[in-house]
Amino acid sequence: MIMEKSEIVKKFMERGYLLSPAALEKVDETNINRLLEKTYDNLVLCENDFVLEKKQENYFKILKNLSVKPDSINIGDVSNFYIDKYKKMSNIIRMRVQKNFISINKMMSGQKGNVIGIIKDIKPQNNGYELTIEDITGIIIATAQNLSEALVNDVAAFSIDENSNCEILWPDVPIRTSVKGFGKICFISDLHLNEIDKKSHEQLYEWLYKNRFDFVLVAGDIGDVDDFKKNVSNIQTQFIIISDPHKTKDNYPNTGGGTEGNLIWLSNPSMVEINGIVILIIHEFDKTMLKKRYLGCSHEILPEDFLVLDIIPDIVHYGHTHQPFIEHYKSISILNSGSLLEEFRPVILNLETREIEFGKIS
Repeated sequence: MIMEKSEIVKKFMERGYLLSPAALEKVDETNINRLLEKTYDNLVLCENDFVLEKKQENYFKILKNLSVKPDSINIGDVSNFYIDKYKKMSNIIRMRVQKNFISINKMMSGQKGNVIGIIKDIKPQNNGYELTIEDITGIIIATAQNLSEALVNDVAAFSIDENSNCEILWPDVPIRTSVKGFGKICFISDLHLNEIDKKSHEQLYEWLYKNRFDFVLVAGDIGDVDDFKKNVSNIQTQFIIISDPHKTKDNYPNTGGGTEGNLIWLSNPSMVEINGIVILIIHEFDKTMLKKRYLGCSHEILPEDFLVLDIIPDIVHYGHTHQPFIEHYKSISILNSGSLLEEFRPVILNLETREIEFGKIS
């Protein structure tokens, strides 16, 4: 469900602010929480109050970072985890899918209806698939002709007809205007420093030193972490790095945390805000994660489901494929810098214009 303009106005009035018509057009369900957190100098807010000025100092905030995991779990933890996932996803779906939903225990045999549920089982049939769908109140069996990328443990909306045939409806991300900020940042990943020659090492560090970006984001697979630390510690740039998936014993999602000089270590995945732009950093990625609003499949049981995409990113930065890549999906820029093992093209982003280009280190 798209947030009503009257509700947006009410929320700002509760904070003591009025909105001009131009300012109101800049606010929707994807950014209202961030905008409400800020403090403004004016009583009546105009469009410019929601634009970060270029003269501001660099701003960095960690929005999501998994720093610890429980040492042990019990049956209650498993139940609570899936309830948490269901509730978070249900809230997103109700905001995004314009249907009237009922709980599964209220669905009568032969009745049409729309439900939100977790796919607990998938069985192939002659003309499609049998799905076992569960919510907090019960279980229902439905048939889908097309799985539409569905997997066990996915949470989605299901439109079910009188013959128990269902259509799967994903929450997806909304179409919106591209958010802009200020400054210039660089994205790199898959360096594999323990597998490349000395010349490639030198070219990488020389290039980073010459360019001096406001921030450099690293999406894992550094390889020789000690070598990286030693050579970037004297560069006057803040490095934001997600945990190396091959250097940790944790299951996905990996934990991360801590600061060492100009290096900030975060979990895989993690989410940050830099100079007004929200960035998802993740090692492996595909667009179905945006469509499902969920960051991959994991059987890791945590106090809450860390992988629900309840904050919409402006940028997705990933690695793993070793192929340079730039794509745009509903105003979200999806970036991959390739790998020093194959083709390496650092991605450079101007936050003020949202212009993106590939750099070249040799």
